[in-house]
Amino acid sequence: MWTLPPQPRATSVFASGLAADIPVAEVNAALLPLHRQQLADFVDAVRTGRPPAVPGRQAMTSLLTVQAVYESARSGQPVRLPLAPDTTFNHLAAPSPVA
Repeated sequence: MWTLPPQPRATSVFASGLAADIPVAEVNAALLPLHRQQLADFVDAVRTGRPPAVPGRQAMTSLLTVQAVYESARSGQPVRLPLAPDTTFNHLAAPSPVA
């Protein structure tokens, strides 16, 4: 697992012998401290004018990969990366103005 300095470069937040059916809530709870650190790093980068530890382009690559995994699970079909522009985060598009 990727971490922010000064923590070790790689670490595991789960015990060895992890079961495949671990509840999502348990996974999210274990990752929450790491997400907090990443958010704190981003806020500090904005405040101090330095680049964040995870650049936006790298973060987008991770998000698109996860989106492809979800789409493959939904459709039961392989999904090629990069995703087609019309399938990328459509749920984040601004709503159409009401006339």
